[in-house]
Amino acid sequence: KNLAYISGVSKVMQGRGVELNIILIPSKARIYSEYLGKYKIPVCRENLYRDALSNVKQSNILVISLLEPFQNSEDKTDLFLKTDTHWSPSGAALAALYASIMIDTSSFDAKIFSTTKGEVKSYDGDLLRYLPGVDDSSIARDLLPTYETQEQASGDEDAAMALFFDNIVPVTLVGTSYSANSDWNFYGFLKAELDVDILNMADEGLGPFAVMDSYISSDTWKNTPPSLVIWEIPERYLTTGFESKLNN
Repeated sequence: KNLAYISGVSKVMQGRGVELNIILIPSKARIYSEYLGKYKIPVCRENLYRDALSNVKQSNILVISLLEPFQNSEDKTDLFLKTDTHWSPSGAALAALYASIMIDTSSFDAKIFSTTKGEVKSYDGDLLRYLPGVDDSSIARDLLPTYETQEQASGDEDAAMALFFDNIVPVTLVGTSYSANSDWNFYGFLKAELDVDILNMADEGLGPFAVMDSYISSDTWKNTPPSLVIWEIPERYLTTGFESKLNN
């Protein structure tokens, strides 16, 4: 049902001349399967990622698989936070870099973004919430480096010209907390790697399908559709059901 929904979304976007690219994020357990011990990935989920990848490709959608670049990373242990289900800034940066190789934004107005590294903070990941009644004081917290991405100032002439034109952002990012949460800075890294402005319509706690459903039901989509939508989908949501408003 979810794969059929992805295909349906693609057709909706094609109908308005909008290209859809998907970034498929492998689960943390799949990347670190050697650490699972007796808790192996169930047989019914062993081929989930590759089957979904194959199915989406058959729908003629550009889908970016992060499985190989993550598995082959020189510092694979740094791609996900240890106390959290989400990727680290290093994982987000690698994902943005690899996505920029696959996604074509050459026809859009180029913008230059710079990313600066800030302080390192102690971070209590969401996995700690799954330990009710357990003293977690002995569990080492993640040390999370912070990042900020900003557009480099353009010349006065360019700024003045921009006042006379509608500034429609050509790319929209839709997704989950992997994209919405600024702690990982995926949104910033992606703008910097693609050299293009991006409207971030990702949201936390809803899953990629519900967020997409809200986006294509919104006035933003109806009134100012972009040229390209990048849809970030974590593997762990592929088998999570939701009720679409698309045909209601």
